[in-house]
Amino acid sequence: MDARVRLLAADGDTLRDKAQFCAHLSRIFEEEATADDIAHLFDQFDVDRDGRLNDDEFRSFEQHFIRPLTSLKAALLVVDYQNDFIDGSLAIGNGPARENPLEALTPLNGLIESGLFELVVYTLDWHPSNHISFYPNARDNDRQLSEADINRDLRVFDKVRFSTPACEQVLYPAHCVQESHGAELHPRLTLLPNALFVRKGIHTHVDSYSAFYDNNGEGKTELDEELRARGISAAIVCGLAYDVCVAATAADALRQGLMTAVVDDCSKGLDAAEMDKVRRQLTNDGAAIVLSTRAAEIVKGQYIPWRWARSLADRVHARPSPPPSRPCDN
Repeated sequence: MDARVRLLAADGDTLRDKAQFCAHLSRIFEEEATADDIAHLFDQFDVDRDGRLNDDEFRSFEQHFIRPLTSLKAALLVVDYQNDFIDGSLAIGNGPARENPLEALTPLNGLIESGLFELVVYTLDWHPSNHISFYPNARDNDRQLSEADINRDLRVFDKVRFSTPACEQVLYPAHCVQESHGAELHPRLTLLPNALFVRKGIHTHVDSYSAFYDNNGEGKTELDEELRARGISAAIVCGLAYDVCVAATAADALRQGLMTAVVDDCSKGLDAAEMDKVRRQLTNDGAAIVLSTRAAEIVKGQYIPWRWARSLADRVHARPSPPPSRPCDN
């Protein structure tokens, strides 16, 4: 039985009792959650700690747990699958991890063409020709390097600090310049006619890794407003580069309160160690790291990530450390 059906099929009276609650949810989350995990989840809703959900507690469980997990609307966020990141000036394959972005194309197009998503979003780096992130422009007269960096022998991929504008910045080769071939989405990527296209990094003096906000956390794209207008509650994120723009977009999706998953086989990155760090951080923050087949199962309701379940309970019922969970009765 699908996970969503299992969750909806549970009898309300059954789920009010801790032992039966634990037994039922353990069958849904058995791949990822221990008995203690499930018991702790129950305790987060059992405010009076009597081992049974009263009417108010059960309504809270329905509203903040069952409903979000069984009625989700998902968007697929395809991050920066552009020519310059595939075989152009900032090709992912030239990074230390030597990953080939074209290997992500088949599973990625499969998700795009699946028809499962409420919305497909394509994001694009869309930089002016004198963008703050471009190594050749680091000493342009409209910006000022900090005293620590002004006399340095700068190289591509150095991290520098500008005093004007005040920001820290990695220096990249010029890439994804507005209206250039390098900024175009790769020709083998499936494009849907009713998709949303979000351009970022459009202002000269601030970079934008995330598809939601610029790197200062001040400038905002239209993405969050568009997702809210469509009732989107889950973001399935993938693309390029895993350890930079995919990571930043997924992190901001979590901050916006979206249930978030990153699709491993539809994403490629520059540095293996950084990608591992990103996976750990996003997982700790409540994201699911999945393969494309599992991403499809999430949207179909066949699989519910335990990370999402736990985060929903934590988000609504965050409070000082509760008493230790009583184990589920056998």
